Amino acid sequence: MADSTHRGGSGRGFSGDRRRGGSGRSGGYGNNSSHRGAGPRGAGDGGRRGAWSGPRHRDDDDQGREHDRRGGRRNDRSDRPGSRQSGRDRGQDHDVVDRRGYGKYADEPVAPLDFDEDALPPAIKAELRSVPTDVAHIIEGHVVAAAELLEEDPKLAHQHAQAALRRAARLPVLREVAAETAYAAGEYASALNEYRALRRMTGNDNLLPVMADCERALGRPQAALKLIREGEESERLSSSQRVELVLVKAGAREDMGQQAEARRLLRGAIATVKASDEAEARLHYAYAELMLTSGDVSTARKYFATADSLDASELLDAADRLKELEAGEKGDDK
Repeated sequence: MADSTHRGGSGRGFSGDRRRGGSGRSGGYGNNSSHRGAGPRGAGDGGRRGAWSGPRHRDDDDQGREHDRRGGRRNDRSDRPGSRQSGRDRGQDHDVVDRRGYGKYADEPVAPLDFDEDALPPAIKAELRSVPTDVAHIIEGHVVAAAELLEEDPKLAHQHAQAALRRAARLPVLREVAAETAYAAGEYASALNEYRALRRMTGNDNLLPVMADCERALGRPQAALKLIREGEESERLSSSQRVELVLVKAGAREDMGQQAEARRLLRGAIATVKASDEAEARLHYAYAELMLTSGDVSTARKYFATADSLDASELLDAADRLKELEAGEKGDDK
């Protein structure tokens, strides 16, 4: 990922662009004020995850069963008549979670636990050292599932993230998982709450762009602009993160009916900002989208073309937008 995590990098591309294979979105910047921020984010990999994206679990008969793959903490007397079962076994039998984090809530999905633990990102393993080993394994399973499902079923991914968070709410990496899956699922109020909590935990200003985007998605552009001003005053944001601020700011201005100001912001950023090609491509794309909305097809075509030329990884659908414009023009000529 570019600027890979929220804790150490930028937000995950809450932009107004449309990714290849995806639907129109307007998180960060977009001209569809009725559906701001929609869709799984993904500047960089089409659904970008932070340090929490884990390995895929093994596809075998044990997939999805919440049992201890590590061979520890089993109650060898649990099969005796009248014996007291372990917390995990009680959780499976009665659909509850005891205070240690074993078992399963009635409304949460089952964690897949048959995966390669060695492939887990170091950030997750480091933060889970304070958690009992077998509870940590349940958490890891939920995180792995969340990472796998983020694009294809973000709502289910968020349920897995919440299940992980319930068991260790003080861990920043789990707040990050919950925030990002909530955002991808369109649960912007929940995402904002988690991002706020994560920022309190980490003091990370890099979260300000996505927090502002959540405010915008909730129909609160003035609150978004307040967070953007805070981000603009921060000295800790990278150039690509500052592009995120511009994209959200332009979208908020348009939400408020200030199209001319939105165009000025994007045009100014295109002329002055030096950032990654990916970030600059998204500025060009956003400006093209805004010009198309205002009826300036010629300028829109120009900036879709420059966005496409900057987008070496083909993360955007600028080329497709150009083809749509050309097809429309040919249709008009008939």
